[in-house]
Amino acid sequence: MPLERCRYDVGLEVPASVVVDADVNVAVFPAMTVAELAIAGSIELELRALGWLYRSWLPRSGYVPDHQPMFEAWNGEPFAHGLEHFELRVQLAVVDAATPP
Repeated sequence: MPLERCRYDVGLEVPASVVVDADVNVAVFPAMTVAELAIAGSIELELRALGWLYRSWLPRSGYVPDHQPMFEAWNGEPFAHGLEHFELRVQLAVVDAATPP
């Protein structure tokens, strides 16, 4: 997909008891099954891992992507190790291929 068609949102979990400002968008996601990859390394490693997830694991898994966004969950603070090393988990929402959404 061309970069100009991509979107990257940053979010955090907010307890239901917290009132947010009207300028803040709140998204509520349903419970979902995710395929998760832990990554500790460069952006190139993340891109290779995503390629493996889509080209190797997913076709053999019995799952298909769900109609949900993909998530990156940072381990610790984002960019704590600079721009060359990332520690995060990428999460792809999936559903059983026999019963797609």
